[in-house]
This record gives sequence, structure tokens and C-alpha cells, in this order.
Amino acid sequence: RSLLDFEISCGPWNAGRWSIKRSTLPEREGCTESLGGCRLDDTHAQVTDPTGASTWRVLEWNGDARMC
Repeated sequence: RSLLDFEISCGPWNAGRWSIKRSTLPEREGCTESLGGCRLDDTHAQVTDPTGASTWRVLEWNGDARMC
């Protein structure tokens, strides 16, 4: 069970707002989150929210993302 205890969500991130279009947690679909962050490299971003900062793995970038 612990191996499956994680979230995968997808959706556009524009102007500090992340719109969740698809998620392994159906209740998250259609939600928006206020996030800050910047691109670390081709596959990672440093993301900040009210609880702190974390590193996310990014599967696809569209357009330019600000580098840290």
C-alpha cells in the first residue's frame, strides 16, 4: 500500500496558477493551486507553496520557464 501512496497530477501552470486537469486523485481534477517556482533543469522544477518548497519532476515543458 505504501508504494501506491503518491499523487500524479497534470495540467498547465501559468502565471503562478496550476490548473489540475487530470489526477490519480479524482477530487483534485478541476482544482487550481497558487504556486511559485522556477525551472532547475530539463526535467525538474523548484516549486513553492504555502507549506514550503519541493522539487518536482516535470515530464513536459511548453514555452519558456524561468530558470532558478
